[in-house]
Amino acid sequence: MKKQHFLKKIRLAKQAFCARWRSGIALACAIIALILPYNSAAFAKNIYNPQTGFSISHISVMPNQTSVRAISGYMFTRKAVLLRISIGGMNFSTFKSVRKFAVNVGKYRVANAQAALSKIANISCAKNFQYQRSSNEAVINAELNAEGIYDLRDVTVSFNAANMNPVNITSQNRNNMRREDLRFIVIDSTSPRLNVNYDNKKSYEGKYFSEKRSARIVIQDNSFVFSKIFRDAFPIAQVFENGKKVLEITAQNFKNDASNPNVWYSDVAFSRDATWDVQYGAQDLCGNVASSLRNNFVIDANPPTVTISGVKNGGAYAHGVAPSIVIKDTWLKLESVTYSLIKTQSSQNLRIPASLKASNQSVIAKYANFYHGSKDDGVYELSWSAKDVVNHAIHGSLQFSMNSSGSTFSIDSSTSEMNNKQLKNAKDVHIEELNLSGLANPAKVSVIKDGVEKVLSKNDFSVSKRLDKGFQRLSYTIFQRNFSDNANYRVRIASVDKAGNHSFSDSSVKTSEGVMQASASAVQFTVDHLAPLATVFNMRNNATYKSSKEGKLLRISAKDNASLKSVKVNIDGKTKHIWRGKAANKPMLSMKIKPDSICHDVLVEALDYAGNVTEVKYSNVKVVPIEKNGVKISDSAENENSADAGNGADAGNSNEDNKDNKDNKNLDSEKSSEDSEWISKSQVQNPENISIKEDSLQKKSANSLSIIAYVGVAVTAVLCAFLGIGMLYNKRSRSRKLIL
Repeated sequence: MKKQHFLKKIRLAKQAFCARWRSGIALACAIIALILPYNSAAFAKNIYNPQTGFSISHISVMPNQTSVRAISGYMFTRKAVLLRISIGGMNFSTFKSVRKFAVNVGKYRVANAQAALSKIANISCAKNFQYQRSSNEAVINAELNAEGIYDLRDVTVSFNAANMNPVNITSQNRNNMRREDLRFIVIDSTSPRLNVNYDNKKSYEGKYFSEKRSARIVIQDNSFVFSKIFRDAFPIAQVFENGKKVLEITAQNFKNDASNPNVWYSDVAFSRDATWDVQYGAQDLCGNVASSLRNNFVIDANPPTVTISGVKNGGAYAHGVAPSIVIKDTWLKLESVTYSLIKTQSSQNLRIPASLKASNQSVIAKYANFYHGSKDDGVYELSWSAKDVVNHAIHGSLQFSMNSSGSTFSIDSSTSEMNNKQLKNAKDVHIEELNLSGLANPAKVSVIKDGVEKVLSKNDFSVSKRLDKGFQRLSYTIFQRNFSDNANYRVRIASVDKAGNHSFSDSSVKTSEGVMQASASAVQFTVDHLAPLATVFNMRNNATYKSSKEGKLLRISAKDNASLKSVKVNIDGKTKHIWRGKAANKPMLSMKIKPDSICHDVLVEALDYAGNVTEVKYSNVKVVPIEKNGVKISDSAENENSADAGNGADAGNSNEDNKDNKDNKNLDSEKSSEDSEWISKSQVQNPENISIKEDSLQKKSANSLSIIAYVGVAVTAVLCAFLGIGMLYNKRSRSRKLIL
């Protein structure tokens, strides 16, 4: 019993001793941990070399700077790093026998954007070899100077000692290695390279941009991948919009350039109109800082805005209105702003604004009430234009109507060219009707020909309809075939709108003087493709006339179914006299030809306003002065008489020759009856050759055939006189109809 009690005491004492021993060991470890060098990191390998019993028991890392960053097994520094490598299993005598020693550390580089590493070399970095008696360990000091990424699990220590084969202790021969936080050392003393490239570089005044732009931030750095992986919060770009911070870009926002794992980029879009302030900078985890950059610019991608109040596009008003224009833009170019209110019929700026407010960002113009009754009826156009500092231009207009009288009509340029003209051939007539409320029924289209109105069928014209800024716009085309005859024409369009207003395209309007006149849309013209009628009563081809020294009097009749523009007399190609306008339209025109005893070619030309021309030509006309002994006969006439006599001319020809000679004598006398005669023909027919026999002048009596011929001539003259009077009367009647 006593023996068991004794054994129990021994067992309890043994357990107490073991507990004290373990506590002592723990306390010793804690003290050792506390006395480790300041600002150092340790990596205990406890790597055993079974051949020699040597191992790398501990690696202390001491960077040559006051502060470093250590993240997830990585230490980042800009300066050299000292490694203190403790060799386990080596006593002092072995240390004394060491002749040569070396330390190699694996150096790596970043292989891709996921921070995979690839080895590039083993760096020899041994500095000195020491033995610490306090811990009975040999210590090799190694220094890493070059930039790179170093793996503390890839460290090899080599040395030669007396009476011992060369020894290599490597971290790759580990079996029971204990893992610590620190593994990699990143030495980087190169600052990142920061570049910013903008896609839109076209500016105004150095800072204004008319379009959206974006920037690409490019960073080139050997260790930037760790800023990306470890989510470094350093602001690489800070974006301020109108003074307010709206965006901050860090390494997380960057992407890798697939061609180079050390090149990274991020895009920033500036898509809104604003004043932008962007601050750029870069810093890697080792503490290297890139040169900073700051950009200030303005984006004005939108043109100025316009707000119209008081009227609306296509509005119809029968009361006073007060249109106002508000033009706004943050960067408005004030001197470029224009605005106007015009009446389309007059194309004149009607009013200046009653009030105007202008600033660097807006212009407000307001027009006063201007409707004062039917005199202000019409279609009005409100126009505006403006530019901003980047030359974004706006311009526009709207139309509204002040209307109490129905539709308004207008004609196009081709119809204007025909209007109130005398034409050979007409063209299609184009008339446009503008109505605010729309027509109640289709308009009636008619053509008034010489005062007689004809309502056209659907086949005689066409009409197209469209809405133009709220107005109903109707375009009428009256086909040319409705104007094929020679006549006076007038076109009329009559319509009734939904408001009950009756409108006519040819209605008369009252001028400011109170005079009624045709409106600008009234279409009327004359079609005339007939040539004028012209003749000279007392002239024939190949004739010789005697005259006093004042000259032979020519009586010319020229007429046209419409109106003559001019009548011209040319002698031998030279214009001797011309009548124009009203003078050309007199019933009878006259002029004298001097008796120069020379043969002339006489041309009479009649031209109407449509361009139709009639020419009457008389060849070989001679005027000789009166002689005391009788009529001077031309040589050509004598030759012809001789030829007729030689050929045995019959009595009928002789009688005709006598009649022609008597006619010539009568025409040369101012008091003769033939001067009062005129012929209403377009051209006198060429007479037969005149044969005058010398002995015919001496005849004192005529046979019965000659008497009958003279009687026939007299009757013909009387009939021609009545015919001329009838034509003159018809012409005047037609003129009255045209006037009406």
